[in-house]
Amino acid sequence: DVDWLKLPSRIDSLTEEGSMKFNLDYEENEGFRRMASVAVIAPEVGRSDTLYIKQKGANVPTMQFQQSSQQILGSASTVLADLETNIALEDLTIDVLYTGGYTGEDWINNDFTIENNEFLKFSYLANPSETALRNAKISLSYVDGWGDKIVSELFLTQANANDEFGERGTFTELRM
Repeated sequence: DVDWLKLPSRIDSLTEEGSMKFNLDYEENEGFRRMASVAVIAPEVGRSDTLYIKQKGANVPTMQFQQSSQQILGSASTVLADLETNIALEDLTIDVLYTGGYTGEDWINNDFTIENNEFLKFSYLANPSETALRNAKISLSYVDGWGDKIVSELFLTQANANDEFGERGTFTELRM
C-alpha cells in the first residue's frame, strides 16, 4: 500500500477472453526512483497476476567519498570524511569491517551522522598498542525503489598509541 499510486477499488469490465482495462493515477515523484506492486485478481476466470509499477524520480541518488582512504590518529577522536551525498542517513546501510586480522573490540563508534550533505562524521576509540596499526573499511550502501544498489567505501588506517604509522629501525634491521 503506497500513498503515491491510486488504484480503482473495483474493476467490472472483464471481457469474455479474461482481459480487463483500468487506469492508475499517480503523483509526481520529486524524490528517487520508486516502485509499487499491484495484485490483479479475476476470480471469475481463475486468473491472477502482479503488476510492478516503476516511476523515475526527479532526483538521482548520489553517494561518493571524495577520498577512498584516510589515516587517523591513534588517540580517540572524531572523523569528518568528505562525502558527497543527497541520501538521508536513515536510508543508508552502514557496515564496518575490521581488516588486517584485527580481533579486538570494535573501535569505531556507531554514532554516524551526515553533516551538510558533505561529511560523514563519527568517532573512534584510542589504539592501545604502541606498535600495531588498526584498519577498517566503512561501507555505505543504498538500495533505491527499483532494487538497484549503490555503494561507497572508506578505508581507515589508525596510527598506533604514539600516533605513529610505523616503527623506527636501522638499515641493518631493514635488510633482515
